[in-house]
Amino acid sequence: MTGLPNWTTPAERQPGWERGYAETLALHMAQPFAWGVSDCLIVPADLCAAMCGRNPMPATLRRYRSELGAAKLMRQLAFDTVEDALARVFPPIPVLRARRGDCGVLEQTVDGRRQLATLIVLGDGSAVGKGQGGIARVPVRALKSTFAIGSV
Repeated sequence: MTGLPNWTTPAERQPGWERGYAETLALHMAQPFAWGVSDCLIVPADLCAAMCGRNPMPATLRRYRSELGAAKLMRQLAFDTVEDALARVFPPIPVLRARRGDCGVLEQTVDGRRQLATLIVLGDGSAVGKGQGGIARVPVRALKSTFAIGSV
């Protein structure tokens, strides 16, 4: 199985990217969290497709439907965490430079376990994402790391 592409030059945001961003984010936030459908890897991949015209996650990798399946895929792709996967595809940027449409990772503890969640930067100083517990909105400065979707 091939890994996610490692872009040496970030994809450019297309003219009118704001509409694709808004529609894709609204679609995912309206859906319940679902492994392989609307999760920490799928949302930024779909946003990239909508904003830049490139989907970094081939449909063949979207076949997992559980946390165990996602973990297995991550191991096959040699990623320890979702943060590793995002860093392979999107260029890291300083947290305070993240702009509307970029993504970031929130580190949290749930039921005594360290978890990482992907959030999307809204452009108002906050980021939004979802997990099995529902939608979360936090200040961008609370993110552990951030990544540019589209050129920096």
